This record gives sequence, structure tokens and C-alpha cells, in this order.
Amino acid sequence: MPGSIGGSGWGGGAFDPETGTLYVKATNSPVMYRLRAVDQRSDTLQADYMVDLARSAVAVATDVLTDSLGLPRGPALPLNKPPYGTLTAIDLGTGDHRWQVTLGDNAAVRNHPLLQGMNLPPLGVSGAPGPIVTRGGLVFLTGGGSTLYAIDKTTGRTLWAHDLGRPGYAVAMTYRTAAGRQFVVIATGAGSNATLRAFALPEER
Repeated sequence: MPGSIGGSGWGGGAFDPETGTLYVKATNSPVMYRLRAVDQRSDTLQADYMVDLARSAVAVATDVLTDSLGLPRGPALPLNKPPYGTLTAIDLGTGDHRWQVTLGDNAAVRNHPLLQGMNLPPLGVSGAPGPIVTRGGLVFLTGGGSTLYAIDKTTGRTLWAHDLGRPGYAVAMTYRTAAGRQFVVIATGAGSNATLRAFALPEER
């Protein structure tokens, strides 16, 4: 169910030439846009109408409060069932899925007042950022959330995860220094709060 960021296209996939496998992060978050009248034009906005991005999610309102237009507001729940984000390993020789796992979580849904006390499965994270795959057998990605994952490229099992403390809405990269130490780097945050986070194995002593 692709939305405004597509189903799996924007972040790209990661190809492993050793096994002929393509790793794709997908998002299942449909949207339905509506137009709203523009209250005030500016140098950058000369239209009479614009897309109302705040009301694009296909969701169910869960309270009786309304805004000035008479539309429901407050906590909402997605209309579709999870997972909202997956990682799939595709055999490019046959087109078959080697494996597919739910990637990440959705805090807004998990912590929703109406779902308190429920034993929810992994929900998956919506987002466009795709993965990278290393020769060492790891797939690194955030999928659009605030956690960086290292996934076993053969089984799809999460081997390591690190909370970044802010959204990591980017595709990770990796490099090796002249001394031979390998790093994985991810861009996090935005604007004045943007940072690059680098990770590596502990140096041998």
C-alpha cells in the first residue's frame, strides 16, 4: 500500500553480488490527499489551494473533538493493519522472497491510549530510507525510524540495534580508513540539530 513516499522506491535497494540478492525496505502507509484554501499568499506561495499534509494519513479518528472545519482531531489509528514497514530479501535469479521481516516499530500506535495493555507484535516503521549491504554479511538501515539496525543478510535476524535518539531519515554509508578500520555512518536529525553518527567495532588492544 504505497503512500506519498512510494512503497519501496525512494530509498532504493541494496544489491549483494555474492548471492544475487536485493534487499528492499518497503512502507505500507497509504495516504489520501485533500486540498485546502490558502489563507495568505506569499513570495513562495501564489496558489489559491494547497495540499493539506497534516490530514493525509488514512486513519480512524478515536475521539469526538473537532477542529474549526468540523473535522475530527486528536489521536488516530491507521486504517490498515501492520506491518507498516518491512525488509525483504529478493532472489533476483528467481524473483522469490528469501525472507521478509517486520522492520522497526511505530511508537504512536504502540503507545496509543486505546491500545494500552495489548500484546502487540512488531509494528514496523514507515519511511523511505533504504539499506546498505556489506561483504561481511550485514544489512544496515533505519528504515526511516530512530534506530539503526544490523541485520543478518542470510536470515533476516536482527544482530544489533542502536537507538539514535532522533530520526535517522537517511541511507547509511560505510568506509574504511587507511588504517583498515571500517565505519558505518548515518545522518540523523535535521536543520541545526543534524548530526552524523559513526559506528565501528572496538579497536583491538
